[in-house]
Amino acid sequence: MPSRATYFTGRDANQNGCYANEIILGYDDDHLFTRLRRAGYQLALTGKNHAFKDDELRAWDFVELYGVGGKEAKPYCSSPTKAEQKVIQWRSSEIPYFESAIHKAQPESEEAAPAFAQTSHAVRFLENKRNPDRPFFLWASFEAPHFPYVLP
Repeated sequence: MPSRATYFTGRDANQNGCYANEIILGYDDDHLFTRLRRAGYQLALTGKNHAFKDDELRAWDFVELYGVGGKEAKPYCSSPTKAEQKVIQWRSSEIPYFESAIHKAQPESEEAAPAFAQTSHAVRFLENKRNPDRPFFLWASFEAPHFPYVLP
């Protein structure tokens, strides 16, 4: 979080106030995406947020969030598929968070794996949701490699 806040604000922790893993950047804060939005950019995020409050992300044009548990259910994102729901359930009940590599296969097909799904959402934005008359910023923020180290 502190590194993301520094990157997006251009200010270090002493100036932006982010000293720990807490979501602090919102819609009215001065950061990269506030400036891009004011400049008319279409904003898209696929993957891990870990930087912004919900009020900021609701203002984006396209958001699909993923975290260590898999697809996140937020009102401004699409709902997890049945396969993604099985991955979420498996990750929450079957694997210890701070373990190294997991020595069993993730359920469902590779398309349900978060990194694959995040990439698919990014492509969907580029092919179907992007407005060709506006500049855009696509933040593809993969949670892998990160705990848990799971392979499809």
